[in-house]
Amino acid sequence: MTQVGRPQGELKGETPQANDLAQWLRTLTRGVSQRDLAQLLHIGKTLCSEYLNGSKLIPEDMIGQLVDAYVTDNRLREQRKAAGHLRRQRAVEAAQGKPSMPPLSQRARTDAAAAHRRRRQRAVRPAGLLGQDRSAEHQVPPHSRTRGTPRERIPETKSTRRPPGAVFVKALTCRSRGGLDGPTMPP
Repeated sequence: MTQVGRPQGELKGETPQANDLAQWLRTLTRGVSQRDLAQLLHIGKTLCSEYLNGSKLIPEDMIGQLVDAYVTDNRLREQRKAAGHLRRQRAVEAAQGKPSMPPLSQRARTDAAAAHRRRRQRAVRPAGLLGQDRSAEHQVPPHSRTRGTPRERIPETKSTRRPPGAVFVKALTCRSRGGLDGPTMPP
């Protein structure tokens, strides 16, 4: 058994019963690191952390394994197993009776990620879609708009050649066609 690291964080269960089960697990395994618990249960440290903070419910067989490992008295062991199974059953029943809405912290992360995507999409839109007027020298021709990363360009085919007389920004030309200072199309 290794020395315990930083203190446990807040409980994150969807229901008070899930938090009660997580608190019971923390009390049972006080002084044991998550790494040691994960090795004992043959699971990852992340899953072990989720059991201890209440965001996931621990399976019944793992409750028995933990009690067998950390309670030495036989009578007390049976009482602790029964208490753990009862707490888990209450948490399962509470979760089933609750609407299937993700916890607030997960919804907040999802909303923040969606807002970030919307901001990025607004920043990447061509000027014509935003209703802004730009001079011809700053317009991006359709064949040089990017797919994926900025370095990838749409391959030029007969149908995507530049129209005669068009003025383009040299920085947007493909490197495969001569680089930044490479040949330009005649007017």
